[in-house]
Amino acid sequence: MVEQVSITDLVATANATINEHWQRPGTAWRPACGDCTDDGCPRLESAHRYLDRVRARVLAS
Repeated sequence: MVEQVSITDLVATANATINEHWQRPGTAWRPACGDCTDDGCPRLESAHRYLDRVRARVLAS
């Protein structure tokens, strides 16, 4: 069975992922979770992409 997830929950999860990875501007990248590599984090990139899509939908409506 597929669990229903609200857009509010998805946005909160994306924001939490971004908050977990926050770093002071100008500092070198440092891994913040188990999915991070020295080059970046797929979870963080996915969170940014998701929020960009949500923002585009809101602005288009």
